[in-house]
Amino acid sequence: MSLDGSAAVPAERHLARTDRGRAVLQDRSVPLSRAARNLLLLLDPAQPAGHWLGLVRGSSDADLQTLLDAGLVAAVLAAAPVAAGAVAPRFVPVLALEQLDYSTLSARLTAQVRPRLGLVQGFRAVLEIERAADAAALRLVAHRLVAQVQASQGDAAAQALSDALSAATSPAA
Repeated sequence: MSLDGSAAVPAERHLARTDRGRAVLQDRSVPLSRAARNLLLLLDPAQPAGHWLGLVRGSSDADLQTLLDAGLVAAVLAAAPVAAGAVAPRFVPVLALEQLDYSTLSARLTAQVRPRLGLVQGFRAVLEIERAADAAALRLVAHRLVAQVQASQGDAAAQALSDALSAATSPAA
């Protein structure tokens, strides 16, 4: 239940980031828990809310409800276009990343972060990559980095990073 008494968001509902949600990612004007912020970064209407809850460690239905109550995400129909005011991430190479093993994904991420994020942010990203315990954690890092590049450098840069990460889904011989 949310504070206003409405039912919790069903895990099968599809959610999309609103314009306000996109702004909050950049300016951090709304205090969010780490799990809620990660959900906000990753939410994509192509997958149900339950899918994203499974990817973000420590997240819960309460985090989704917080995002909804703050107007940072909105429920959308799965087959319908994104609702007015919501922005669907276009650069989440989910399927290609699922096929990559830990070492391949780690190498690709490490190679991309410094040129795309600069020295300081690139260094921080490399530390985050090295802290990732498994391929699932690395995929979460990859999604966050694509969202970070999109927020700071725009759609073209995010598309380029997404393409670089998912270019060849099998390791080179």
